[in-house]
Amino acid sequence: MSQRRKPRYSRQNRMRRTAQNRLAFRGACHCAVFFFLAIFWCEAAARSVIADSIFQGGLVYSALFAIPAALFITLYTHLSLPRIGMLLAGGTVIGMVVFYAVQIVSFERCGTLYIPGGQLKPLMSITAALKGCAPALAALLVPIAAWLFFLFHHSFYYPSRRVTIAGVLCMLVAHCLCMLTTLVGGFGAGSPFSLYFKTSSPLRSAQTLGVSCTFRLEAERSLFGFPLFGEAAPVQNEESSGEAEKPEVQYDANLYQITDLPFDDLLTDLSGRISALSERTGEEDTPQQLAECQQLLELDTFFHTRQPTQKNDHTGRYQDYNLIYITTESLSPDAIDEKRTPTLYKLKTQGYQFEHFYTPTWEESTSDGEFVNLLSLYPEQDDGEHSLTQAAQQSFAFAPGNLLNGLKYTSYAYYGGTFDSCGRNKTYPALGYTYRSAADPTESAESEEESEQSTLLSDTELISATVSDYLDKNKFNIYYAAVSGQEPYSFEKNAAAAKHQNAVADLKLSDGSKAYLASVIELDKALELLLKQLEEAGIAERTIIAVAPEHAPALSDEQLTELRGTEPKDAVDRAESCFLLYVPGQKSETVSTPCSNMDILPTLYNLLGVTYDSRLLMGTDVFSDTTPTVALQDGSWIAKQVRYDAASGMAVTYSGTEGGGGGAVNDATRETITKQIQKMQDISAKLLEMDYFTHIGR
Repeated sequence: MSQRRKPRYSRQNRMRRTAQNRLAFRGACHCAVFFFLAIFWCEAAARSVIADSIFQGGLVYSALFAIPAALFITLYTHLSLPRIGMLLAGGTVIGMVVFYAVQIVSFERCGTLYIPGGQLKPLMSITAALKGCAPALAALLVPIAAWLFFLFHHSFYYPSRRVTIAGVLCMLVAHCLCMLTTLVGGFGAGSPFSLYFKTSSPLRSAQTLGVSCTFRLEAERSLFGFPLFGEAAPVQNEESSGEAEKPEVQYDANLYQITDLPFDDLLTDLSGRISALSERTGEEDTPQQLAECQQLLELDTFFHTRQPTQKNDHTGRYQDYNLIYITTESLSPDAIDEKRTPTLYKLKTQGYQFEHFYTPTWEESTSDGEFVNLLSLYPEQDDGEHSLTQAAQQSFAFAPGNLLNGLKYTSYAYYGGTFDSCGRNKTYPALGYTYRSAADPTESAESEEESEQSTLLSDTELISATVSDYLDKNKFNIYYAAVSGQEPYSFEKNAAAAKHQNAVADLKLSDGSKAYLASVIELDKALELLLKQLEEAGIAERTIIAVAPEHAPALSDEQLTELRGTEPKDAVDRAESCFLLYVPGQKSETVSTPCSNMDILPTLYNLLGVTYDSRLLMGTDVFSDTTPTVALQDGSWIAKQVRYDAASGMAVTYSGTEGGGGGAVNDATRETITKQIQKMQDISAKLLEMDYFTHIGR
């Protein structure tokens, strides 16, 4: 008689398995909550450094995108044996803390984040950077301490198949819902949707969407590009067929700032080459040659059809004058005072008074600002290499040295820092300058910070050591990259600030604001010495002096409010700056047109009366009848009496006297201007990649 087979799953086994599933589910929920809080805490710590305020709208997206990230970590830490899961979870906590620490230090030291394909480019010493972000780094220790506590109250269980599937579904649904929330802010430039799907702007994205989300997006883009809505490359219409657009109006060189560039011949030749290459198959280099020809055709078409600026009553006003062009660190109109900085005050009030001048802060703030000042092109962002360094690899016919040397000017460039910093030793000569710099770092410096300080030559010392090079020249074109106003804003760490500490001792300001103002006094002393030398040589009244910062001061909103007396409202307000254009003995004149550093070079060329092609510069002569475009790195802009704030997505009518309080602007106008700016940025990037001026015979 056979025995009855025992059921595979007894009631007792089913109850035990159900209890284990409940424990596994409860443990997974606890783990997900822990990692959500840990990620959110780290995001808040990072935002305290990279954003103006922890509690801005971007913190909401940081919390939302932390949910699917926490679920993903929970899944992969619970799909293995409990002990292995515990080790994976602990390693994830440590790795997460290290990741955020790297991003915080990178931003504090370099002004940018470390993203896939990027490089850490130090602008200040690691010691100073660590001190500057010490509170945020200390906050990152909290998740580690919390994890150690969590271990004593949590056990890892291997989840059932149902629990695993439910976790995966929850993660996918949460991620899709997070993506849908980006629609709330609209579709304009700088909106969460644009930053997530269309635009690569790591700093702005980190401030809006969060650091971890931004890093993931940049990693995906470096591997796959923009698979959905991005515009990785311009759409080619007529170019692919070999037909190029031609302008309907021919411009007179006597009335417009243009040169006799042979665009008609170039377009015809390129169209023929593209047609021939399109028919040629089987050769390995054909795709690359075809792509290059199409890019050149796009550039030729853009410049050929672009409207040039008109000559005006300022054209040639200072023909054959000497030019001294000074790019300085972080000069703000709030730092100019009649008593503390009398020379700067003289230049500001007795020269051309630019009422609405703005200085954008780019990814590589110092070198990118110099690039804009010298070439009137947009710097390429997030490319892993300084645009200023890349400029040495191409020919720029309309760079100041190259252009003015052809008019029998003698051109020199001077820098108050390390000789080869940001490739200046190659770039300045490529732009037509004979170059000199301060000494290389001393081997005797005891620390990295002291080594950096040892390379800086004060502005007064730089002027004193170099002015004799050119005072006896018939016509000279001089470029100075000054260092006054450079961070850190500390009397202990900034030699220029310490030198003039007594001059600001009585001001009722924070130490950082005082140190900044004190460092600017050094620039004032240098300009005082320069003017004195020009006057003694009898050439002051035949010399244009142009002084412009390469980026806005790295001051907090609280410090800016201290200096200005009013709180900055948006990115455009924070970028408010000054451009000093002074010719001794000339009558003062007010310029009310909103403009930026991009517009300096064409304005100087117009005043000097030199022949250049305004179509190949992204800036605009401020005295022409063409409205300049002020474009900031975060996507905000001022153009054609419209002011757009990327953070809020609002565009309003704007004039200098009205501030930004005009009426609303329709979406079509906003999108049109935004696309025009993006196009100019794309064209600037292509000019850096291709030897375009050789192509057009310059």
